Amino acid sequence: MDFEHIVIVNDPRSPDVPVIPRQEVADALALLVLRPQIFDEGLDGAEIDFLAPGQVRRETRRGQIIVRERLLFSAMGAGFEQIVEAPEALAGASKLVSLEEPAPGVLLLRFRYKSAATADAPDISADERAALQSAYLGADRDFVSTVRELHEHGALETLIALHAPPGMAL
Repeated sequence: MDFEHIVIVNDPRSPDVPVIPRQEVADALALLVLRPQIFDEGLDGAEIDFLAPGQVRRETRRGQIIVRERLLFSAMGAGFEQIVEAPEALAGASKLVSLEEPAPGVLLLRFRYKSAATADAPDISADERAALQSAYLGADRDFVSTVRELHEHGALETLIALHAPPGMAL
């Protein structure tokens, strides 16, 4: 299943919504990769291994489910790609998040999801596809809402300072 959507972060047509600086959004994306528990309280834990500059392996735990992923940062904080390595049923699935400025004052996040491309993967029904797409969109909107709340309370900069790995500038 391939699926794509955008979530608007800053829009000059919405003057009542505070503007979040591009760098803070980029830093929040890095925190999402390196400290996903900040944005997903349902995670029981996450471990990060640095593989190379701009590349990490992450293992997250949610109950009995353990997901291992490789994550690649885009240049200049413009996003990341997340590729599932395990469990085998999900291996090859990916998510690409990009920070875009299509017009002056407009800042958005584009999310692209791809399911694992395996010959033996069962097709999903239209209802299952709609439910998955709705869940992805909801989670991504929640991420932006959390970033907005953290920004409004001045907490995003503090979290970045506290959770940035030693020697790594976010």
